[in-house]
Amino acid sequence: MSIWTLAELTAKVRSLTGRKTEGQLSSADIVKYINNYYQGIFPELLSLEKKKGFWEFETSGSDEGPYPYDASIIVAKPPVYCIGGGQNRMRIFTEPEHFYHAWPRSQAYQRSRPRDCLIWRRELLIAPPPDGVYVISVNAEFSIVTPLTEPADVPEQDNWGPAIAYGAAIEISLDKGDDAKAGDLSGPYKYYLNLCTRREVRNLMFKRALPRF
Repeated sequence: MSIWTLAELTAKVRSLTGRKTEGQLSSADIVKYINNYYQGIFPELLSLEKKKGFWEFETSGSDEGPYPYDASIIVAKPPVYCIGGGQNRMRIFTEPEHFYHAWPRSQAYQRSRPRDCLIWRRELLIAPPPDGVYVISVNAEFSIVTPLTEPADVPEQDNWGPAIAYGAAIEISLDKGDDAKAGDLSGPYKYYLNLCTRREVRNLMFKRALPRF
């Protein structure tokens, strides 16, 4: 059985997309696509249980963001709180045009306690800029899987490898406007994803069938 390390996943994605050189697509970008699929899309498709809680980070009196998501976050959503000298629920924006209508880029703002935030493309922007240390607490769903970062890292289950490679390759092809390539990859992708799904179902049935003694 093949061992699907991050290095092998990266090579497979290059082969599937036809982007075989760093000039066509950097290895760092491929790893981002692999992890975006592995952590964000794949658990949803297999209905893997998500962890729910709050993602928290601190501001300072000199930063202005944006604040990138923690790698384990699948989705951030309301409510969002600003904590420090009390707690207030922040007003949420999910579209940049609405946020920048309320807070035009052309204006300078006096630093004070943040009260608004924009949730957009795995980043958080807050306004007005903070005048000190506050804890921003964001409702979030977290992936149960950890990102693959080292060449020898492997997915939690090795049989997930082909589905991850094809899934990441399809995401790359779609982002690059190569719909034909994405279509060509969809058949094998569905096959490998189905194998993963069937195994998850078998595992769940086995757990449910265990005697309670």
